[in-house]
Amino acid sequence: MASHHRNPSDDGLVPPQQPSTPAGSECPPSLIDNIASSDPELAPVGEQEKLSQAFQALCGCIKILEEFAPRDEESEAHAHAAATKTMTELINVTNKIYNTIAQLLSKYGKQTQNPSFVRPECLEDFITKYNGILSVLLEVPSHVKFGLKSTIFGYLSANEAQWYRRDLERKLIRSDEIRAQIETKIRALEDGAAKERDRPADDFEIKKTKFADPTSYDTRPKRFNTSIY
Repeated sequence: MASHHRNPSDDGLVPPQQPSTPAGSECPPSLIDNIASSDPELAPVGEQEKLSQAFQALCGCIKILEEFAPRDEESEAHAHAAATKTMTELINVTNKIYNTIAQLLSKYGKQTQNPSFVRPECLEDFITKYNGILSVLLEVPSHVKFGLKSTIFGYLSANEAQWYRRDLERKLIRSDEIRAQIETKIRALEDGAAKERDRPADDFEIKKTKFADPTSYDTRPKRFNTSIY
């Protein structure tokens, strides 16, 4: 296997570098580059759409891992480069999902900081949005675990394999942390929505003023049996 000169990481492992594509290799094209276009002519992509695209990119990485089998005629260096690129892609796409979720949580968190000031119908809408984020997040761990069990590690050096495994294991821990954060927020919003539903209707009504007959206050002696003087 070809040797690569790298600087040691903080934990004593050597973080893999993104390799250039060797001639004739089957390195997969980058998936994460397609998540958000920089074309100014196109409408800006919303965070929810970016999250959906990032998850589709993750599914694409898993498909590549499932089918990863370098041809017999490929050199060991080419197979190693393809394996390194694929695993780096998996790490980057997972990071993209987590970063996009963090942006959404920050955005929605500011808008729902005090649920009592949010209209009930808006609370329900935010609950739906948070559940949508959670549904995507809950799919991530199974994909990461598949990556951890992939045979692609056989094409990496021992140092690289250990670095990737530790990074993916940290991704699983991070997923649990984000899930707990989202579930706590959903419960708070659901409690706020329930309080709004249970709140009694406001029966305050401005009472109509009944004006008295002005003549009833007139104590002057009447000369005629009439109200006109």
